[in-house]
Amino acid sequence: MYHYNHRVLLLVVTLLAASPTLVAHQSVGGNVLDGAAALLAQRFRKLDVTRVEVGQDGSPLTKLDGFAAALEANPAPVAMLELSSADVGAQTDVDALFAVIKKRLEALASKHPSTRIIVWTIGLSTVGRGLQGVIRNKMASGAFGERENVKRHQLNVLLRKEYAGRLFDLAAVQSKGCSFEREKETWPCLREDFTDDGAHLNTAGRKAAGRALLQVLGQ
Repeated sequence: MYHYNHRVLLLVVTLLAASPTLVAHQSVGGNVLDGAAALLAQRFRKLDVTRVEVGQDGSPLTKLDGFAAALEANPAPVAMLELSSADVGAQTDVDALFAVIKKRLEALASKHPSTRIIVWTIGLSTVGRGLQGVIRNKMASGAFGERENVKRHQLNVLLRKEYAGRLFDLAAVQSKGCSFEREKETWPCLREDFTDDGAHLNTAGRKAAGRALLQVLGQ
């Protein structure tokens, strides 16, 4: 899905020079931007974006507030918002959160009609494997990351439908080849070779996500 070559990279370099991008993020978003910057650095180019850390992990509303403030202070033709895996837990009301996201972004789009707003899908975590995971599932509590990733995927389905063509699908990059079974369904998870702590991206994860981000910027 995210084919990448030097022609795409050169196109992105040209676009970034002409079309500044604002990215509101937290730590995983920073990982992605670092990966994109490293790829451009191989071509002796700089990732020319305005990076703003907004809100607190676990509080998506503070990130929406921070995104609005950042866009007000840094008008840009393209603006991106990352909500992280920490913002969606096992008890999250997915429909309610999606409704808030949609309402707030619609208001921002109306206020900033010249800005193209791009939403990121919610990042995923790894899941517990092996005997411990089996035992926790038998006890109905669920292995590490399972219930959370179910909720994240459910929200991502809504985001993909609503923001088709205006989306950076981080979760799709993170989960390529990684899934787990729960309640007779298959759900995506973060690849273990893309992380060292179960959530943040390591060098391999940053490189893969950075490539995908450059592809989206190129489009």
